Amino acid sequence: MPSAISVSVMAAINLIAALGGFFGPYVVGKNATASNVTVGLYFPIGCLVLCAVMLSLLKVTRESRPVTGAVPAPTEVG
Repeated sequence: MPSAISVSVMAAINLIAALGGFFGPYVVGKNATASNVTVGLYFPIGCLVLCAVMLSLLKVTRESRPVTGAVPAPTEVG
């Protein structure tokens, strides 16, 4: 993968993590009350279930690569 693409993918992952670090506690804090904390935990549980469903629908293809068992012999310099 070219370095420009890998840098942008890493930046996108970092952005998603930063947004999750802000909105996760915010939503849990908004929904939780002093008498009932379990309501605030429904949001992370829903996110976990949603991610599990998305991962189960993901198709991953394998590229066929030749399998070589032999290690090439070193060349002599001289």
